[in-house]
Amino acid sequence: MAEIKAISVTQLARRIRNLLEIQIGDMWVEGEISNLRKQGSGHWYFSLKDESSQISCAMFGARRRAGNEVIEDGAKVQIFGEASFYEVRGSTQLIVKKAQAVGVGDLQARFEALKKKLDREGLFSQERKL
Repeated sequence: MAEIKAISVTQLARRIRNLLEIQIGDMWVEGEISNLRKQGSGHWYFSLKDESSQISCAMFGARRRAGNEVIEDGAKVQIFGEASFYEVRGSTQLIVKKAQAVGVGDLQARFEALKKKLDREGLFSQERKL
């Protein structure tokens, strides 16, 4: 019987990362920001999503300070970044290098419209609170 030559989890993760970074590289991606988390280190983490998919994003401190103030929950943006694979967690992410506003995201706009409708119907009034 032939001996099986297995690689380590770390080796597999590095291969995936190299493949993503070489084959995909830098690109512009458009979507809506959600779940923005601002860390004390200056790094920001968020999801970029559309109607049917989402990807985790990381914007590190130096990039964040370089005029990328358009990053906020619900904003529709175009992100320039590099597809990467975070080996520690085994997750795909977009490393953000630049961001520009496109407007309010469709999902956020629908959420705000629903909130206004429910408010007009009095569903947020003090009398309805438990």
